Amino acid sequence: MTSGFRYDTTYQRWVRDERATNSMTTITTMTGEQYTAWPVCFSVLEQKGLKSYAVEDVQKELAQGKCTLIDIRPSEEYERGHVEGSVNVPLFIKAVSQTKGMRLKRIAFAFLAMTPRERNPTFLADCEAALGGKKPRKPFYVMCSQGGSMDRIVTSNKLDGQGKPYTKRFEDPERDFGRESRSLKAAFELYNAGFTNLKHVRGGYQRWIKEELPIVAYKK
Repeated sequence: MTSGFRYDTTYQRWVRDERATNSMTTITTMTGEQYTAWPVCFSVLEQKGLKSYAVEDVQKELAQGKCTLIDIRPSEEYERGHVEGSVNVPLFIKAVSQTKGMRLKRIAFAFLAMTPRERNPTFLADCEAALGGKKPRKPFYVMCSQGGSMDRIVTSNKLDGQGKPYTKRFEDPERDFGRESRSLKAAFELYNAGFTNLKHVRGGYQRWIKEELPIVAYKK
């Protein structure tokens, strides 16, 4: 378990704090849904040695049939455009729960013209079906829209006083726990459920688009 963390409401991010008791490992939302605090997820993913890979490398493996790509974005986003050869297993679906909190969420989202979502209760079972088991023979990658990151160290390319380029590496306090994302949280859940041969796509679908890699055209 990671030691010492709290949520900084001023900067709206998790930060390290050795004085914290870490009693809040599970968070309950206004709708009654519960999820594991991101620093706990981050710690488990570090212990498991989760690796993130560039979209170009994933595309090569996928084209050669050497891996499976699980796209966890909502089905509507997937249908508008997705990686050729990927499999859609949404982590979140359109909200169907009828709890008081969810009804209030529907009202609030209606004013924002947004779709309220909730955790997909069959996510793990759907992944198992898509992969043919929790221990697939070939590796599988998990991808969301943005990707997130496990990196704590920032690399910056700069010029010295004489105009010569050099690389500076430093710890960014804003990255005490990397950059959380849905695909990383999905990886945490998959590890906890006993899945193996799991990898992560760095930069997610947005990076895939930026690098102009093969996709299925947007649905009209």
